[in-house]
Amino acid sequence: MKRGNLGSIDDEDTDSGSAKTTNAPRRSTRQQRKVKSSRKKKGGNDSKSISTASAMSPDLANFLEKSSDGTSVEVEVVQNKKSRRPPKSERRQTQSVLKVIDEERSATIKVVLDKLQEVLGEQTGDVRDILTVVEELLEIPSDNNSDLRGLLSGRDRSDYRLAWVGSDDAICHVGTGLHKVPLARMQEVFMNFLGRNKIEILEIVSIFGPFPNVKNVLQGTASIMSGSGGSEVQIVMDSMYDGTGKEIMAGKKDNNRMVDLEIAFFDERAIVVVMPNDDNNDAKVLDDDGKRVLLFVKEDDLDEKLELFRVNEIIDLD
Repeated sequence: MKRGNLGSIDDEDTDSGSAKTTNAPRRSTRQQRKVKSSRKKKGGNDSKSISTASAMSPDLANFLEKSSDGTSVEVEVVQNKKSRRPPKSERRQTQSVLKVIDEERSATIKVVLDKLQEVLGEQTGDVRDILTVVEELLEIPSDNNSDLRGLLSGRDRSDYRLAWVGSDDAICHVGTGLHKVPLARMQEVFMNFLGRNKIEILEIVSIFGPFPNVKNVLQGTASIMSGSGGSEVQIVMDSMYDGTGKEIMAGKKDNNRMVDLEIAFFDERAIVVVMPNDDNNDAKVLDDDGKRVLLFVKEDDLDEKLELFRVNEIIDLD
């Protein structure tokens, strides 16, 4: 091809058609004009088509010409993405069902706790009446793992009072055992969650005669034992405050006291704690008249209770 003959190419194409241009590596100016005029007839986007044809390979441009609009593929992808999530109506329905279940569970727990309060207030002396109500409480499903983890790792303080215990051995398992000295009597036991996995067992012991009540406090760190599914907790007791308010530290790690507990039931309003049975791992919670059971209920005003016994000083770890 001679230089300066670009104008003659259009003249030859006019006479001989497109046969000479099919093998050309790029489209001629006349072909681009034909594409533009044909797309005007079809109602296509001229500026978009021309820019696409100049920037893409001929095969890709030809594909886009055949599909008048490329948005159909994009719409299909968006619809597939949306289909992966359940509709809003189903999510609302699921949330509504869970809310109803939680409300029913909460109402059931309240009824059982009210019944327990009545049984304890009557003081009939028949332990079977108490165990019957405790058994009803244990039959209520509870998520011990997540609820207990939240209580232990939280920052807020939560206090629980011992409402019923099956034996003196169970009290000694979690407490100091100082109530067993002559002329002493246990008045109250509290299990307080101080936040950040800190826990304390607070005892109020009265001494017969003209003596003030004694407050003993055991403090330590609680953790959920691995592989227990949230049902077993170990408390490492490393300090104690005696009746005079003096702190006694464990000192060495070997002097720390390990207290293992099984959580048979957990709720914000009540906790059923069980002392482990080393002799029989298959023993049920309420075996032997529930001698391993400690039932704690939520205490909303610990200061008032301590003031009633004239031991209203609460020890603050911070």
